[in-house]
Amino acid sequence: MVRYNDASNCSSVYLHGHNIATYDHSTQALKISSCGWETVTTKSRLNALLDEVKYGAGVFQKQFEWFVSFRGKVVPFFDGMILHNSETLEIA
Repeated sequence: MVRYNDASNCSSVYLHGHNIATYDHSTQALKISSCGWETVTTKSRLNALLDEVKYGAGVFQKQFEWFVSFRGKVVPFFDGMILHNSETLEIA
C-alpha cells in the first residue's frame, strides 16, 4: 500500500502494515527500512522502489548480511537509511 501525505509531500510505502520506505518528492530522497524483516519479499519491494527513484541502486544479501550498492560503491544496509538524489551513493 502507498499513502501520500500532502502536508509533507511524501509518499510512504507499506508492506504487511510496515513502513518500508518513504519518498520525499521535494528532495527526491528515499528512506528505506526492513522494519526488522530482512526477507526476500522485503528486499524485492525495496529493489522495485529503488529501480524507480534511484535507478542502478539495489539491496542485496551476502552471507546473511544486507548491503546497498550503487555505481560500484557498496555500504552495509541499516534500517532508516536515507538515499539522497545524487550521482553517488550518499547516505544519511
